[in-house]
Amino acid sequence: MALPNGRPGSIVTHPQREAMERDMLTGMRFREFTKLYPSISKAAFYRYRTGKAGRQIAATRAVEEMSVGDRLIDELTRIKKNTLKLYNEAMASKDRRTALMALREQTRQIEVFADMMLRAEELRRAAGHEEPIKILFEVV
Repeated sequence: MALPNGRPGSIVTHPQREAMERDMLTGMRFREFTKLYPSISKAAFYRYRTGKAGRQIAATRAVEEMSVGDRLIDELTRIKKNTLKLYNEAMASKDRRTALMALREQTRQIEVFADMMLRAEELRRAAGHEEPIKILFEVV
């Protein structure tokens, strides 16, 4: 990222730039960052993290977390199908206790999915995307 005077910033020209970006990507705070990279000023850190590079770092983080989110949704879908099967079997055999446990599990699945959606929305905003994230998850 260029400074107001047109020169590249100290992070851009730093030999450990990739490592710095990885550390920023993990959400490392300035205090920890300066322990690893004492030559970087607080101003340079925040200028880089809030500038174009920071938005790119946030977008990369969002993509990585969305990939994890996709795997979680697949797993939730598998669990949901098993729970629905258990519920239907319990109802067919008039096992109300097991049916109630299956309904509680479905409620928990909805809560987990809602938490994932909130996190995805936070990441979308942090990455500067205007389009809402659309995740398809069938809730029975």
